[in-house]
Amino acid sequence: MAVLIEPMAPVAGRTFLEILLGRFAAKGVHRAVLSPGRLAEAAISHFTNAWGGLSIANAIESAPLGTGGATIDRLTAWMRAGFEREGAQLAAVCHCPLHPEHGIGRDRANSFDRKPNPGMLLRARDALGVAPGRSVMIGDTASDMLAAPRGGVPLRCLYRVADATPLPDGDHTHVVVELRDARALLPPLDR
Repeated sequence: MAVLIEPMAPVAGRTFLEILLGRFAAKGVHRAVLSPGRLAEAAISHFTNAWGGLSIANAIESAPLGTGGATIDRLTAWMRAGFEREGAQLAAVCHCPLHPEHGIGRDRANSFDRKPNPGMLLRARDALGVAPGRSVMIGDTASDMLAAPRGGVPLRCLYRVADATPLPDGDHTHVVVELRDARALLPPLDR
């Protein structure tokens, strides 16, 4: 008996996913990351590295991580690669899947790790031996800027694109448009 996953269901002679990817390509999208979840083999064998002019990447969970888990793994890999291109190594990437309003199922909950609470910063401090007073928060939201002083981080760099309106004074100590601009603000590591 053949098992069919929903994205591979035939619709007017094509799979549902082919129709969606075709529409994205028609709008100028050049790259797609698929996270097919259960029965992933069918989608992976159909959509290899390229399809219909799109570059295709498949994000597969090494262990079940819940909704979006493979996307988190792919995002973490992308972040690490980007920072390494700039000459920076990431010791860890933390995230909190819980959200009191937008979480789904068991992920709909408050958490001390959810910014503006400092939980993730405090856990990173303990796990990595980081001195908060010699640390820098580089973030793009008000909750990032609020979490930093609560976690003992005095230097708060608001990362904004050039045309974005900065947050009101007092929430951040600096505004940076490029991550490399924050490098000059980092405290020396040899002190």
